[in-house]
Amino acid sequence: MLKLFKKATKKTLSKQAAFSKRIIPMIIVAIMLYTIVAFILQFVVQVEISPTLTTCYFGFWTVEIVSLMTIKVSKVKNKYEENTEFEKDFENHID
Repeated sequence: MLKLFKKATKKTLSKQAAFSKRIIPMIIVAIMLYTIVAFILQFVVQVEISPTLTTCYFGFWTVEIVSLMTIKVSKVKNKYEENTEFEKDFENHID
């Protein structure tokens, strides 16, 4: 039973890790594209993107990256504690 739980947990964690690995490059590409378009509009077309829009855009992606980092750090910290608690509960039910 414990082995099945560990396998299910590993599959879930691997899917979440894969999502994190895909989303970070997408965020970087989105920020780079926004910056390139802003420069093109500013210097070629002579149209300035609103500074408020730029601030909100970068703020949004910053919050997303910090949220992903916080989730990952908290999972790593709590992973050991959860496993030991589950194993203790499991052993208590077997006895």
